[in-house]
Amino acid sequence: MAVKGAAEAEEKAKETLKERHTNVFRIVINKVDRTNNSWLIQGEIYYKRLKLFIIKRKFKLEINAENGKLITYQEKRTSKASITLPSISVS
Repeated sequence: MAVKGAAEAEEKAKETLKERHTNVFRIVINKVDRTNNSWLIQGEIYYKRLKLFIIKRKFKLEINAENGKLITYQEKRTSKASITLPSISVS
């Protein structure tokens, strides 16, 4: 399946990331570039671990424009896990 535009490349990247990580909280695409016959997508992924921690990582992946297959994938840890606590209103 050919990847024709930037929107299709973003969608393919999001599918790939959701397959790699469970409990995806948020995916932010920062940059989409077209090279000779591939798409280069860069961004950030946030996912939950143990229902308390949110992990943030930067990713860079390259997708073949002709068949839609993943060529390369890199992920870099950007922050330590942060704890999310439920909000409590005090009156």
